[in-house]
Amino acid sequence: MAHVGSTLPECSIPEDGVPDMTRLSQLNEDTVNRNLKVRYGKDRIYVSFLFLIL
Repeated sequence: MAHVGSTLPECSIPEDGVPDMTRLSQLNEDTVNRNLKVRYGKDRIYVSFLFLIL
């Protein structure tokens, strides 16, 4: 259990970010937000489209 004020080990994020966040070595709020910020700054916004044919 983490103590108040403790920090998690830093997860390195590539310069262009990670397109598939399931590939992050640590998946938590901090790494997701940092990855989104990097990708947004590089205009590499993640968008997924799902088409269903019935």
